[in-house]
Amino acid sequence: MLERVVGDVTLPEDVSVIAAANPPEQAAGGWDLSAPLANRFCHLEWPVDTDRYLDFCASALPRFDEIVLDWVSSGDFDRLLVATVRSVYPAHEQDQFIGHLRGLVGLWVRDQTG
Repeated sequence: MLERVVGDVTLPEDVSVIAAANPPEQAAGGWDLSAPLANRFCHLEWPVDTDRYLDFCASALPRFDEIVLDWVSSGDFDRLLVATVRSVYPAHEQDQFIGHLRGLVGLWVRDQTG
């Protein structure tokens, strides 16, 4: 990303690159950025009001879990998964990753509905 290239696309100069991450001690498998990389970013920290966030979710997104489950269970999601794998992985790995990711999604859906 520092080279302003994403895949085969070079980003125009007027495009801003924004990154977000949790501190290493709060991230699963987190690590400190190397000094040269860290020095290229402006680091901002702010507290999260968890109660306010949960109130927002309860009032503004009461059916969010149901909507996500419906989407992830849909043929549209499966087609997006397949298209994404085909655009990212080499041809000889695609079927393996499609099967693996479908399996993970299926386990999650069964866990949510069982």
